[in-house]
Amino acid sequence: MKIVKTLIFLTLFIVGNSYSNQVFSQEINSTEENEEIIFYPYWETDDHFVYEVTRVKSKTSNNNSPKIDSSVYTVDLIVLDTLNEEYLLKWKIDYQYLSNEIPSEIRAEIKELLDLEIIYKADILGNFIGIENWEVLSGQVKNYMIKLTKLIAEKSGQSDDILQSMEKFFSTITSKESLEYFVFKEIPTFHSLYDISLPISEPLVYENEGTTPFSKNLQKFNTKISLLNIDEENGLCILKEETAVEQESMKTIMNELVKENFTSFSDEKEFDEALKLIKLDISKSKTQSINYNNGVIHNLIYETSTSIDLPENNQVENETIKIRLLSTSQDKH
Repeated sequence: MKIVKTLIFLTLFIVGNSYSNQVFSQEINSTEENEEIIFYPYWETDDHFVYEVTRVKSKTSNNNSPKIDSSVYTVDLIVLDTLNEEYLLKWKIDYQYLSNEIPSEIRAEIKELLDLEIIYKADILGNFIGIENWEVLSGQVKNYMIKLTKLIAEKSGQSDDILQSMEKFFSTITSKESLEYFVFKEIPTFHSLYDISLPISEPLVYENEGTTPFSKNLQKFNTKISLLNIDEENGLCILKEETAVEQESMKTIMNELVKENFTSFSDEKEFDEALKLIKLDISKSKTQSINYNNGVIHNLIYETSTSIDLPENNQVENETIKIRLLSTSQDKH
């Protein structure tokens, strides 16, 4: 049962995170005939924004004390060009810390593999389109994962034969789609509330559908976006977006991911039985402070809570991503 629980937790984490970013990337438009605010950026070539990105994860099992892991990095968001009604952008990251779950001597050996430059496009309204240099990044991330696995196996006195069985999984997680919606999920998260028109008087509630990098079928979800307050003096307002994910949809995606990517998996029947017994609860919310006059995001907080209940075990994972504006090359704030 140990391998079954491990695969369930792994796939739930992967699918849950990638699914959330696909959800938030949908275009939203209000049809209400009342006063609205429209959100999109007014970027110019060579605009330069510096953000601090913080990820905090906590994991609790069977009501024990939570294990907390955090990482911080700074990002230079640079507008390289505007081409054919599109923005060409660079997201240059510098990691300050790595996961506390990785031994310190290993962190020192792999840190340089994580200082990356992501070149990507957004449309003129701010919607994320895709990563341009994903093939280069794919190779870098895959090398990082292989080196990390080898180092952990070496330090723990285990064989690195596990690399063979993980090869297909490494390829899946470093595909273009996975890089965009899982590995570098801060980027589509950053762009996801652009190009919306939101009524001032009431929340916007809608049903939508979308896919994930790990699902062949469209999945349905419900979203609510609220305008919490408007600071007219400073041109700032706060948006909050909440999304609900259906349990059966998540189970279907998890099932497909495991059976297609773990070639050495031999407990298929046990996995199917475990899926029938578990209860999944996934909630996601995003709150951001944005200048509605120029589209500059000042603060963004994205929170995900995932709970999985098995007959003999309960595990809750919470993750918070915070993106905070440090400085800008233009006097836009």
